[in-house]
Amino acid sequence: MLLDFSTFYCGWCLKAIPALGEIKRCHNEMLEIITFYVDKNPVGLLGGELIGDFTNTPFAN
Repeated sequence: MLLDFSTFYCGWCLKAIPALGEIKRCHNEMLEIITFYVDKNPVGLLGGELIGDFTNTPFAN
């Protein structure tokens, strides 16, 4: 399990997305990536759209 703590406005977090995807692709059978969106404002989670409750939103594989 890999825990990723991220926000929409963190440049380094956004730069890490391709690397996380590659890690997941290489270790798909052995790895689960879970991203915790740690910003207090959930609007950034979907690129500026607030839709529903995001208390349990997993990393999009």
